[in-house]
Amino acid sequence: MVQKKHVLIVEDNELNRAILGEILSSDYQVLEAENGQEALEVLRHHKDSIALILLDVMMPVMDGYAFLDRIKADKELSLIPVIVMTQSDGEEDEVSALAHGATDFVPKPYRPQVILHRVASLIKLRETAAMVNQFQYDRLTGLYSKEFFYQKVREQLLENPEEDYCIVCSNIENFKLVNDIFGQEAGDRLLKEVAGITQSMVGDTGFCGHLGADRFLCLQKREQERQDRLNFGSFPEQEVSPLLKSVVMRWGIYEITDRSVPVEQMCDRALLAANSIKGQYNQFFAVYDESLRDKLLREQVITDAMEPALAEEQFVVYFQPKYSLNDDCMAGAEALVRWDHPEWGFMSPGEFIPLFEKNGFIPRMDQYVWEKVCRQLRDWQEGGISRCSGLCECIPGGCVPGKSGGYVPGAYPKVRRGPRVSASGDHGERLCGKPRADHQHGGGAAEAGLHH
Repeated sequence: MVQKKHVLIVEDNELNRAILGEILSSDYQVLEAENGQEALEVLRHHKDSIALILLDVMMPVMDGYAFLDRIKADKELSLIPVIVMTQSDGEEDEVSALAHGATDFVPKPYRPQVILHRVASLIKLRETAAMVNQFQYDRLTGLYSKEFFYQKVREQLLENPEEDYCIVCSNIENFKLVNDIFGQEAGDRLLKEVAGITQSMVGDTGFCGHLGADRFLCLQKREQERQDRLNFGSFPEQEVSPLLKSVVMRWGIYEITDRSVPVEQMCDRALLAANSIKGQYNQFFAVYDESLRDKLLREQVITDAMEPALAEEQFVVYFQPKYSLNDDCMAGAEALVRWDHPEWGFMSPGEFIPLFEKNGFIPRMDQYVWEKVCRQLRDWQEGGISRCSGLCECIPGGCVPGKSGGYVPGAYPKVRRGPRVSASGDHGERLCGKPRADHQHGGGAAEAGLHH
């Protein structure tokens, strides 16, 4: 059974309430109040279920106009349509009702069919507006939704062709930890607070949207955005919650110079700028430019090429001798990796090792270098070039760079016979050989002992 919608009748005359109740009761669940003050109490308990209010103007305690002023000042109650019942068809009464925020009006005496049609039309109109509102506004923060933000940016740029604008994308670093430690409710409060501060910074000259999760978008005049950057951190202490003080935010800025670029791509570029400084100490702003674009494209090309390069053994291991002044002989070697790409030529490890550490490819590289070192040591041993003592074994935590920790998968069975060898991941350098005493329990390097 479909539940009837609720209609609140606010009328001090008992007979009029009974007449209206009789007209509406077949289609709606009727609630009643004798004056504006009583109606506010009813709304306090049933505001989510009331679809429409029928309101008399002349009442004791609180009249209809005072009641309208009260509910129109409330963000939620102001969305409920109100039909004012007037004593005549006079224009003055109608204008006064509309000026106080009434949605419509009906004259007395009541005409049942007119009332039913107007009530049904306004309820349907409100429901349609609520559906549109869901698409336009983010439910949690009250900011524009992502798609509606895109639409508003297009309109703003078309209406103001001479104005310089920029798009700012902000995010909260490690926001998932906030939800994990403090709970989702605290995370939601933080998002609402960030949304409020963001909107207040933009003011009337721009607008904001919620891209999703912890990411926010703003359209600002370029001059205002630059001023905001200069004033960064100047919020009074009482305006910021302790939770907001404990998190780090990053802002990416895309200055709109080419309006032929799709708005979605403008926002993506602002987000890329914000992500480019993620995890960097004391870096809170990044402006998208061609150098950042080239860097990101280069990283993507390297990422696409790393798997085939490993399969084709484009990575070359070099051994840098380590000489002992005390023994006056070569005491070991340091394994260094270089990328000899067929088209790009030799690449410095400074270009690809940090990227591999960031995208998780570095353990694969470690295993590759490890096996190359072990094969070379075996070749030297079998060829009689050098004499290396000990068994080849993985040292826990030493096979993979510090972040990863643990063994290189599958390495131990392949290298269990031969020279002792390990690896470390600082600055793209890989070391091999006899372990140092201070690194035997993980995360350490080992040196290759080559004896003449």
